[in-house]
Amino acid sequence: MRIDSRLMKTDMELASIERQDDRLLMKSPPEDWNATKVYLSPQDVVNTVRLSLHRGMIGYVLMFPFFLVAHYLRREKDISPFVYDIGYIVAATFMGLLLLGGTTFLLAEPRAGAIALGVLALLFVFSAIGSGKAGFLYLAVPLLVIADFLLAHGQGIDVRNFPKLALWVVLTLLILGKALGSERQGRLALPLYRTAYLVVLIYTVYIVLNAQTYAGEDPWGASLPLLAFAVFHFVRYLDTREVLQQCVAMVLLGGGFLLALYGIPYLPVPYYGLPLIALSMAMILIADRYHEAHGLAHVAPAYSVAIVIALAAFAYAWRDLSALLLSLALFSVHFFGGTRSLGIKSTAEDWGEKTFQWIEFALANLAAGLAALLMLTVGRANWASVAAAIVYVHFYRKMGFGREPTALRTRNQYLWAAGAFYGVLIFVVLGMLDPLRSAQNDMLLVPPLLLPLLIYGRVVHRQGKAGPAASIYESSLPTVVAAIVLPTALGNFWLPTASVVAAILIVLYGLLALVWRDEVLLYPLPILIAHLYFNGLAVAGLSGPMVGLLFLPLGLPAMIVAVWLQRRGAGPARIFFLAWFVFSGASILGAASDRTLITYLVAAWAALYTLAASFMNQAGHRQPVVEAGSNV
Repeated sequence: MRIDSRLMKTDMELASIERQDDRLLMKSPPEDWNATKVYLSPQDVVNTVRLSLHRGMIGYVLMFPFFLVAHYLRREKDISPFVYDIGYIVAATFMGLLLLGGTTFLLAEPRAGAIALGVLALLFVFSAIGSGKAGFLYLAVPLLVIADFLLAHGQGIDVRNFPKLALWVVLTLLILGKALGSERQGRLALPLYRTAYLVVLIYTVYIVLNAQTYAGEDPWGASLPLLAFAVFHFVRYLDTREVLQQCVAMVLLGGGFLLALYGIPYLPVPYYGLPLIALSMAMILIADRYHEAHGLAHVAPAYSVAIVIALAAFAYAWRDLSALLLSLALFSVHFFGGTRSLGIKSTAEDWGEKTFQWIEFALANLAAGLAALLMLTVGRANWASVAAAIVYVHFYRKMGFGREPTALRTRNQYLWAAGAFYGVLIFVVLGMLDPLRSAQNDMLLVPPLLLPLLIYGRVVHRQGKAGPAASIYESSLPTVVAAIVLPTALGNFWLPTASVVAAILIVLYGLLALVWRDEVLLYPLPILIAHLYFNGLAVAGLSGPMVGLLFLPLGLPAMIVAVWLQRRGAGPARIFFLAWFVFSGASILGAASDRTLITYLVAAWAALYTLAASFMNQAGHRQPVVEAGSNV
């Protein structure tokens, strides 16, 4: 340690410093033969440190920034950028101090504050013009915008109306930016655009935080600014091709459109879902155009936001059943169409398109299933139910003939769905009109109403489409089962009603099968015969385990005939196998009240099924499942 001052001059090797009372003891190392010790009081320490600083060193420290600047300027040939940077930093600091320190004055005297900020902004504009540097505009433009809002505040304009002012500010900045947006002057437009981004962000957050107030009092006062902000960002997307711009534009468009719905006086809130789904459809239709030109990456945000907006529709629609059914139907129509627009046969490389395709297709089918469940359970028979059922019949039929089946080789699952919804349509219409003044008696009209579906299947068959025709015939099975079960399930059961319905259906399907020579039309007969047989047992006063035993005379002959026809390779074998399955199931259900009897019946039928399985496998598909002339 070396101490060199006016008080003392010493050069010693310091080993330790100890505190003794109010003094410091500095010791030299043990090997120092002088064993130097120095005692310093606190004041001595202060004086030593103070006097150890030379005046020259203190001056150099104070002048160091100036020496550094002089050294930099001496090395640089052109010092104008340095001067510009210094001026920009000083100006930005001055502006920040003015805004932070003068907030009270600006709010108390908005007009004078607006004039002061306007003058300062003009100085920055002149600085930008004189220096040719666009950086000063980053100071000028925000000051002008703040001055604009201060002037509005001074005129007594309510803060809730500021988003309307922001609308014009953003559009003005956009127009000025487009005017300065040439290749030579493009840098001058960036401060305008970035200031507009800031204004959009501030007032979008403000609208979101006060959305409930705007929705109840002034929906258009918030909707129009959001829509204008969406236009601004969409124009910026067209200029820059930045995906974020498109995403922001779509979100703002959805929010502005939703608030606009609150401004429509005679539109019930539950029906807001329908316009939202229509907006989602428009988004995807527009995005499809850019998808083809620029690829999925440029439209993925639009697809994603469109899906979210369509799903948000159900937040309003669930309040009213009719609105919910119509929203579900339009939702399915939307995404069935969206699936086709994305391309049905995506390759492995198109995993993005394939992902959107199956998301939309799954959502559409999920909505269809929910609509059917609502119509058959809690749904009221009204015009909304009829419209939804018609929509699903049409679109599933269209899909059945418009795209390749994806699940079955010889049947078309979309035509199955179309036929099932046709049955739902029948029951909804009967429930709404109630032509025979009784829900049970209305079931008598099911057979004639099913006839158009069967005739349509025949027309398809005559066009050489045996597989789709078979799918149409088979799609009537749920309606047949419902027609004979509903009279019992509706209460006040009257046996002849269900029996007459079953008999009419047997005659209808039997005659059509004989005339059209189509085996598929015989599929409902085992179910109908079992139902009539059960009704006959009920008329005879039989019930319980005896019903299960009395189904054995039907099940065993059906099994024998089915196995015999299968070994001969005859087509009708499948009908008797189906009859065997129905009669055996009926016998087990009939004996359900007797645990011992049902155990023996299950074991016996299982053994017979196992025995017959070998004969069924021996056939080995001797005939094609679907031939050109018949559905077998």
